[in-house]
Amino acid sequence: NLLLAKNLETREGCLEILCTISDRKTSLKVRIAHQKRCIERLIGLVATGSLTPSEEKISKLAALTLANLNLAPSNRCLIVPYEQE
Repeated sequence: NLLLAKNLETREGCLEILCTISDRKTSLKVRIAHQKRCIERLIGLVATGSLTPSEEKISKLAALTLANLNLAPSNRCLIVPYEQE
C-alpha cells in the first residue's frame, strides 16, 4: 500500500527498500511478486512517467524492481500479461 502513498518521499523510501531486497535471493523475489497487486502497482509507477526529479527516481526504482523480480523464472508468468504496457 505504501507504493500508492501520496507523500513522494514515503513512496520513494518504500521503493528503495523494495528494490534492494528484490535484488537478493530468488525466494524473496517470488514472495515480493506474489504480494497482492504488487506487480500492477509497480507497472503503474513506471507508466505514470515523471514530471519532477522525485517522480523520475520513483519510476526508475519501480522499473529496476520489476527487472529484479523478472529474474525469478516463476515470476515471469505474473509479469508477461503486462509487457505491452
